[in-house]
Amino acid sequence: MSNHKRPFPEAEKPKLKQSQSLPMGYCTVYLDQMELPQGDLHPYTRIEFGCDATAVVAITCQNRWIINWEYRYPTKEWLLSIAGGKIDEGEDAVKAAQRELLEETGYLAHEFVFLGSLYLCPSFSSQKIHFVLAKEAIFHQPPSLEPLERIQTLLMTEEELQDEIRKGAPVDGILCTALYLKHLLKE
Repeated sequence: MSNHKRPFPEAEKPKLKQSQSLPMGYCTVYLDQMELPQGDLHPYTRIEFGCDATAVVAITCQNRWIINWEYRYPTKEWLLSIAGGKIDEGEDAVKAAQRELLEETGYLAHEFVFLGSLYLCPSFSSQKIHFVLAKEAIFHQPPSLEPLERIQTLLMTEEELQDEIRKGAPVDGILCTALYLKHLLKE
């Protein structure tokens, strides 16, 4: 936990006055009414997923990153990404990372190391992404994709990956965060 002093006292936080929920499949949209300390009311929309997620930084014995070209419907684009997904009830981040890596890429890994957690989009969701490093990954079986998953797995050196990002390849922000965390923690 950081030693930095928080900028405002607890009393400065907005208060929830009213909330409407709209369940929508795997998430719920909330239309909240927030009261500021001076008494003003403001609407706020947030999305809750009901679970956290994991993202897998998978690297082979040959020091190649396991990268996905993944079609993301909201963007209408194929994005460079890494394996990952929701953490099922009863799973921890590492178990979910093992499962997602195998399902999305067909790879297993010799060792899994927890890298850290962060809020991906805290302006509209409290979902955390838990990053896990998968070391010495090896191909085990063909991927077992969900019906809406469109994924093509490829292997890249870190330099090739960084070059693709520099050239402007469409990238999932989770991949960039994973790249940063791996270097920050020197794993």
